[in-house]
Amino acid sequence: MYFIGKDNIPFHVIIFPALLLATHENYVLPWQVASTEFILFDGQKYSKSKKIGIWMDDALKVAPGEYWRYVLMAIRPELRDANFTWRDFEMHVNSELNDVLGNFIHRTLVFINNNFEGKIPEPDVFDVKDEEFKQQISGAPTTVAALLDRFQLKSALSSIIELARTGNQYLSEREPWHLVKTDRKKTATTLFLASQLVRTLGILISPYLPETARRISGQLAIPQETNWTDAGKLALEPGHKIGQPEPLFHKIIVPK
Repeated sequence: MYFIGKDNIPFHVIIFPALLLATHENYVLPWQVASTEFILFDGQKYSKSKKIGIWMDDALKVAPGEYWRYVLMAIRPELRDANFTWRDFEMHVNSELNDVLGNFIHRTLVFINNNFEGKIPEPDVFDVKDEEFKQQISGAPTTVAALLDRFQLKSALSSIIELARTGNQYLSEREPWHLVKTDRKKTATTLFLASQLVRTLGILISPYLPETARRISGQLAIPQETNWTDAGKLALEPGHKIGQPEPLFHKIIVPK
């Protein structure tokens, strides 16, 4: 399996395999090649000599490493050149990582902590919307895995964020902060399913953000899970005591 830049495609898919074949040895030939285009810095080619780009020690002063991991995968130039700008970096961190993924996980766990004594609530009968949401949780690992198997890493990450966005929409439609005053059983069902999605997101995001995945497991008070086949299951038992919820991310202001 080769991960290469587009300028290395002719050598690694034609010349090098031909050289291996010419040796008459039983070498394993490249069976899959995932090539990428180039990343530009604000429209310019990166250049160490011209000091165009970002040095890692400076980068880590702007944002933690996990933020960089996320953004670089979110803009991965899989089909065409990508352009890094500070404005886009800020948008990806603030609007996606913080407002979508982090917000869904934090609001779910805080609500459980404040309204159900920090314990996974016992669900009632699922209605049509609950069943639809349950299916989205259970189907997500297959969807993401299929993209990863095709080495569409950017699309796989995007589908994980969309799943978290679906979770936010589910909460917004159910409005458990209002519903808890009139229908505690239905509220329990909502938070039961939302907590299952939190667990699934922790597994799916682990190849991209391993430290974040570890923190999600810690806040759920469960061992860190990395077995893909365990994602999508309603594995958090009612009555399970979660840990202390804490924000996973924070918004940033980038250099101007």
